[in-house]
Amino acid sequence: MDPEEMIERSPFVGYLGIEITRAEEGYGEATLEIEDCHAGPPDGSIAHGGVISAFADTVAGTATLPLAGRVTPTIDLRIDYLNPANCERLNGIAEVRRKGSSISIVDVEITDESGCEIATARGVFKVDNPKERSQWEDGWPKTESDVEE
Repeated sequence: MDPEEMIERSPFVGYLGIEITRAEEGYGEATLEIEDCHAGPPDGSIAHGGVISAFADTVAGTATLPLAGRVTPTIDLRIDYLNPANCERLNGIAEVRRKGSSISIVDVEITDESGCEIATARGVFKVDNPKERSQWEDGWPKTESDVEE
């Protein structure tokens, strides 16, 4: 599954407006144009930390996708907020630091349009068992019996 298809199949990521600009084995880049709906404070001056976290998670997953050949579920995501995101655009770069047989570890750097560091993150993603059905395939699960299997 290519990154564009991943975006199309994730209503939340599409709603946020994340655009994948580069995805290759172990590396990903994305941008997010900050809009009023992304704001934390009522005056709309700063992007909410949850938006930044979701952006980091998506960029990191994009770097693991080409390695695993499918969507890789997030096991853990740790984020450090370095500066307030009072900007017009977020840029994210993700690099896989370690690809093991069952998990990958990915580092993410998030900056604004001027290059100011907004946050750093580290994610752990499940990359094993390519024969196991992915929840992203064919809209699975379709029924309650699919969930119980």
